[in-house]
Amino acid sequence: MNNLETSDQCRVYLGRHRWAHGQPVRRVELHPMLVERLCLKRLRETGQVYDDVSHTVGVDTGAISRAAFLSPLGKHYGYGLAQWTASARKAALYDLCKQRRVSISDLRTQLDYLCMELSQSFQKVNRVRRETRSIKEASDIVLLKFEAPADAEKQCGKRMSYSQEIYDHYFKKEDRAVGYDKYKVVAIAKAEVGYLEKASGDLKYLYDKTANAGDKNFTKYGYEMHKTYPKTMDYPAYWCDAFVDWCFMTAYGISSARSLLGGEFDDYIGASAQLYKSKGAWHNTPEVGDQVFFKNSARIRHTGLVVDVRDGKIITVEGNTNSGKEIVRNGGAVCVKEYTIGNSRIAGYGRPAYGKSLDFKAHWEHIGDTWYYCAAPGGHARGWKTINGHWYYFAPDGKMLTGLQKIGGKRYYYLMGFGDFEGACCRTDESGALVVWDV
Repeated sequence: MNNLETSDQCRVYLGRHRWAHGQPVRRVELHPMLVERLCLKRLRETGQVYDDVSHTVGVDTGAISRAAFLSPLGKHYGYGLAQWTASARKAALYDLCKQRRVSISDLRTQLDYLCMELSQSFQKVNRVRRETRSIKEASDIVLLKFEAPADAEKQCGKRMSYSQEIYDHYFKKEDRAVGYDKYKVVAIAKAEVGYLEKASGDLKYLYDKTANAGDKNFTKYGYEMHKTYPKTMDYPAYWCDAFVDWCFMTAYGISSARSLLGGEFDDYIGASAQLYKSKGAWHNTPEVGDQVFFKNSARIRHTGLVVDVRDGKIITVEGNTNSGKEIVRNGGAVCVKEYTIGNSRIAGYGRPAYGKSLDFKAHWEHIGDTWYYCAAPGGHARGWKTINGHWYYFAPDGKMLTGLQKIGGKRYYYLMGFGDFEGACCRTDESGALVVWDV
């Protein structure tokens, strides 16, 4: 989507220590259809003229074959968020996109694939990236062991300077002293809606939202939390609390997440509630960003994250539930739920110590299979909206429209499934070709 560089949710997927990737601040933008410039140059020399968009469309439509995508002109060139170069790694990404029937530039799929690689094939890189307190160590291991370009050793110093620049830009001490943006964890939770519990722990399917669905309590949330903190995070196990912990860890990193959640990770829900109570952070009235706890006649049994409070109701995102109206503690999915504030089964709310509110930034949100544009805290855009120089249209419920639409008696076409420009309104140029409408 356009303006992804403003999406904290997407940045944290690229590394809880974003500086580990060592790109200059001006380039910390998400370009899932980025083609290595040398590749485009070499193709142009043979009469094949492409830019990022037309090359991506060629791969999606088959005009560029699988073999030509994996090894353009018989060489290895980078593509996508992580500039995947090796044929085997590009092949796995290509096959995953085809399996999901999405564009090769689909951001969600590339992020999932990146997480799968780090969790399966580059576990040492992932561990160091998440746990180190050294900028140099994080930058070096990603460059040398994950990206591994031919001249990696020569690039270490330059990458280190970029890493320091990014760290200073995003994680300066004075910024952290101000507080944490609660809408970051809210956006991450919303993006997980639709994920289904798995029948087995097969890592091939663990990061796919719907594949290998089952009822055996295997999830990426439980898997990652257990690897991070096996002391109190069991796996496989009931996972509603692991889901909340994972959202915080993904948003703020391990140490900050533990602090916000009362000082500890724990998949036993009663223990999580007690952490808030011990810190004096237990409340009876809700706020956005609270961890809500539900009870039965005996004890606290289920939990989720409050993502909105309006009209006497709370809107939550919960793991291990279903889409029904009742409170469900073992439903096998990540769902959006709604309850009246006075619901008798709400035990209370744990309030993370976010600190002073940060300035809100408009951003894209991907919920299920739909894009929304969060134009104000807790609110989605409706109707016509100009974003990054392009027109978009949002339905009354906030959903971004795509394809052919009739609005105000006129027909409009909004681009479908083409990465950065998905949802952008189109027009015809002088030749009659369909192009994105620049405002």
